[in-house]
Amino acid sequence: MRETLVLLLMAVTAGCATAVDSSRELRQIADEVWSRELEGNLSARMRLGLPIETMPDPSYENAAADAASARRVLERLERIDPRSLSEDERLTLGVLRWRQQLAVDGLPHFWHQFPVTPYNSRVREANEALAQFTFRGGADAQRYVRLLAGYARFIDALTAVVTEQRRRGILIPQPELPLVRGMFGGLLQEGDASPFALAGGRLSALSGEERAALMEGVRQAIERQINPALRRLLNVLSSDYESAAPRAVGLAHQPGGSDAYRFLMRLHTSLDLTPEEVHRLGLAEIDRIEHELDGIRRELG
Repeated sequence: MRETLVLLLMAVTAGCATAVDSSRELRQIADEVWSRELEGNLSARMRLGLPIETMPDPSYENAAADAASARRVLERLERIDPRSLSEDERLTLGVLRWRQQLAVDGLPHFWHQFPVTPYNSRVREANEALAQFTFRGGADAQRYVRLLAGYARFIDALTAVVTEQRRRGILIPQPELPLVRGMFGGLLQEGDASPFALAGGRLSALSGEERAALMEGVRQAIERQINPALRRLLNVLSSDYESAAPRAVGLAHQPGGSDAYRFLMRLHTSLDLTPEEVHRLGLAEIDRIEHELDGIRRELG
């Protein structure tokens, strides 16, 4: 009897230790994933009041690194027993698995994303980060100039993506090209007209010497780095590019676009449905709503 009790207590203790270990590991993984997310998520950093240290990296290499990190996270999550977790922890586990799997599954469809179209580009996010930048001293001034250099590299990375997409036969549809050219052309301004130039009111915390050094650094960054990068991108989106681009919009007109569209369906709905199934669902909902509206019309006369 005594030996049975000892074994039972040992089993209970081991179970408690497993639960504690699982909870601790899950918390650590979640913290690490969030920290990695914060490194490049400008919107989140702005919301949380964190300093902006880098510009976005839209390259395939960065997406591949994210996918590799996601695979490692998934391997660690597989070793966690959901039965030892609380309900909230199981939800956290499920969300982590879902998001990391999307990062892995999305990598083969990287080239079907268009990071230069206005509705899909991180350019607006980067512009907002620069526009909201606060200067509290000389160190901030130096960081702003470094960010402008990073912005130029960001634009060049976008150019590299667009160039490789074209090599693969994936081009921005013709109807969208004026929007893309307009957005980047609007950023290509000289001197004080540049959206990256600074108004004096933002620099009140700087000394006269710091202010002068910053203004000169900004001027050189615009003239020597940002504007040349913008011109390189616009040159890629030439009339020759337009003549090769599809006239019709939609991924169905791109090589491998159907598979990419199927992935995007899962990404944006969390459901493993085909486009045809979603289309039928939409038509059925329209019929249902119209039927209800007819009833209301008859009731109200």
